[in-house]
Amino acid sequence: MQTKEQKSEYQKEYRKRNKEKIAESIKEYRIRNKEKIAEYEKNRIINREWLIEYRKKYYNLNKEKICKKAKENYKLNAEIRNEKSKEYRKQNKEQISKNRKEYVELNKKRLTELNKKYRVINKEKYRIKNMEYRRDARNNLSNGYIKSVLFYTHGFTIEQLKEHPELIETERIIIKTKRLCKTLQN
Repeated sequence: MQTKEQKSEYQKEYRKRNKEKIAESIKEYRIRNKEKIAEYEKNRIINREWLIEYRKKYYNLNKEKICKKAKENYKLNAEIRNEKSKEYRKQNKEQISKNRKEYVELNKKRLTELNKKYRVINKEKYRIKNMEYRRDARNNLSNGYIKSVLFYTHGFTIEQLKEHPELIETERIIIKTKRLCKTLQN
């Protein structure tokens, strides 16, 4: 005697192995029973309100059971869901970026408010991230770090730095040599 889980596993395996066969049998059934299916659809449309009410009552009576089952399915299918969303994002990059831009344009105020609230709640997290970002910029001698050094310590203006990008490169070389000298002394 098989348990319920074993039967469902067997059925899943069967469906995987016989996809074409099942699809063909469904097509044949629909061809043979066109009138029956049409009548069912007609009754479903007519009894739509009754069906909605019935589903609401069922949901209210079995709310905990339904929610529990949904959570279990959500956890079980996390990997599959992630893979599918990755594939979708790869295939529809332009559409997704277009939709995001439109959403940001339409909801700028709301998004700024949400960001402010999030920053207030997660102040420590942002402080740590900012420290790490600055440390990485300092260690890797990023353009932003070198521009800030030139701006604050040497008194160059932003316009001057834009006109003479070679200043950034020379300052980078100077800082590297100073760092090398310090490490050699120690």
